Amino acid sequence: MGSLDDLPQRGVTHETAEAAERAFANAVADALLFVHQGCDRHDYGSDAVIEAVREGAVTNLRIHAQLKGTTATANSDGSVSVSVARTTLNYLLNQPSSLFVCYHVPSGRLLARYAEDVYAEYAHRDEDWLAQDSITVRFHASFDREFQHLLHRRLLAAGEGHRETRLDWIASPPGYAAELVRQTPRIIDVPADPDRAQLILAALYEAGEDDVISASFAAFAAVLDGVEGALDAAYMAEINRGLNHAAFDKQRVRRGIEVLRTAATSRRIEPLSAGYCEANARLALGEHALAIEGYSGILPQLEQLNAHIAAMCAKNLGSAYEALGDVSSAHQFYARAVELDSELGEAHFALAMCARRDGDIQMALSHLDRVAPSPRSAIRMPSVSGWRIALLFQTGDYNAAFRDISTLRDQARSARWIWPWCARQVAIYGRATVDSTKLALRFWNGYLEEHPDVAPAKRERLLCLARLDRHSVATRVSFDAFVAEVSEVAAAGDSQAALLWDVAGHWAQREGRWDDAEAAFRRAHELDSSRFAYCLATALNFLDRYDEALRVLNALPLVDMDAQAWFQLAVARDGIGNLEGAIAAYRLAIGLEPAYALAWFNLGGVLFNAGDLVSAREIWTDALNRFPEHELAATIRNEFAFVVGDGH
Repeated sequence: MGSLDDLPQRGVTHETAEAAERAFANAVADALLFVHQGCDRHDYGSDAVIEAVREGAVTNLRIHAQLKGTTATANSDGSVSVSVARTTLNYLLNQPSSLFVCYHVPSGRLLARYAEDVYAEYAHRDEDWLAQDSITVRFHASFDREFQHLLHRRLLAAGEGHRETRLDWIASPPGYAAELVRQTPRIIDVPADPDRAQLILAALYEAGEDDVISASFAAFAAVLDGVEGALDAAYMAEINRGLNHAAFDKQRVRRGIEVLRTAATSRRIEPLSAGYCEANARLALGEHALAIEGYSGILPQLEQLNAHIAAMCAKNLGSAYEALGDVSSAHQFYARAVELDSELGEAHFALAMCARRDGDIQMALSHLDRVAPSPRSAIRMPSVSGWRIALLFQTGDYNAAFRDISTLRDQARSARWIWPWCARQVAIYGRATVDSTKLALRFWNGYLEEHPDVAPAKRERLLCLARLDRHSVATRVSFDAFVAEVSEVAAAGDSQAALLWDVAGHWAQREGRWDDAEAAFRRAHELDSSRFAYCLATALNFLDRYDEALRVLNALPLVDMDAQAWFQLAVARDGIGNLEGAIAAYRLAIGLEPAYALAWFNLGGVLFNAGDLVSAREIWTDALNRFPEHELAATIRNEFAFVVGDGH
């Protein structure tokens, strides 16, 4: 028979769980590195959460832990094994650095193991374990102050690094997303095992992944700091970034100099190599005199031992001299670098820049052609292509320049400078010839597909269209469509709107649409009266609106009156019957431009109309001698032989 004294019994499991919670809470409180945020009674797999504390402040950086208590006998090696649900491992893996924590009741030890380490152990087996209901977690490490210190360092390093990356994404406009993907180095999760972390660091360094190492420096330091020589590669990666003109941590590089000196003293790194790396660090820091001293001291030895390293040393020595303004010494050491290693891309690039400054464009191109991709090189091949494009344009090899642009455009999504750089070169040189203008038009069409709202690009495209029309090259763009685009660009406030209206006027003029030409020239004149008065006056004269042409030209200061302006003023004066004024204006035109054939023939005509046959004969005779093949020469000889005589 039962009785009212029959009550629920406290199970052993319940007691060991409470013991585990107490031991865990005491260990966390004792180390003063985390705040115990309590235990989760729902038992989904994460029983406890601890939050990192930094200088007395909470950080919201947290570790999830699954607590286990066991009375089982320890293994022969002192480790303790506990069976857990496989789904619990899956649950913990969703948070980085999550822990299994075990309180071993018989020994009173509190042990811990990273969930990632448990996964790594099982991942090396076949995939059958994924179908298991439970797995075994084997504990070795004590959850003591040392373990917590490493956990704390790793958590802070990873949390701060990932936060900066996340905020970069938040702050960047959506249009920069693709570029951000390519330019943001990945911050890796460095394992807590120092040996494995060191192997990963060495592999990254050998692969030339300096950017990744730099981004993950704090994470590596959290695990490897204090292990002699373990961070040497990380410091050298930071020096490489500075040497390659990337953003770098100056304090880290200065600390790297100290590390290199210690390594050389202990012979952990060969002193000559350490000296070369220290000189690189000085160059990265802008301490050029110290860099020169360092490179100069080791270059003779390097030349005897390793020609490739000696070549890089000579090239960097040249860079230090160039930074101090000693171009002659810089060139000398760049050339020496090529003598030591004929394939050293950095040296050829430096010599190319020297040749460019000296005006030897072909020599510059020859050196650029010798620059080849290299994983650890400071030279980026898109930059080489960019300079090559500029130099090819300067030599007039437009086809080659545009071919290089087509190739370089494929990388424009990962480098924002490519489109603006190419656009600048095409704007300067693209309309040099009719054929280059065709290629330039294709470039601007592509540019506007990527950047549809860039007004200068729209302007350049319109100027290409106008030049091609001027040379009777079909573009499938009508005058009316051209004017509509000019109106749009001008309305947006383009700085060269007056020029665009002027070329629109000339397009209309070529098609004989003088009313449209006058309207376009007037828009240009309204925006820049001194520069475009002549064109407006020309259209007005052609339309027999001589009074308006006179008003436009008379408003110009004398200093702005060139030969063409005087010519149109003469036409306007002649148009209103002011022959004397027309004669004076024509004389000023040929005085400013003696080769102005039409002005000579027109002057003779006005003199003839004024009845001054002697002066007309004199001017026409001179014109016939100067311009015997001019189309008006035959007219004068045939129709005005009685004035100029049969000799002409």
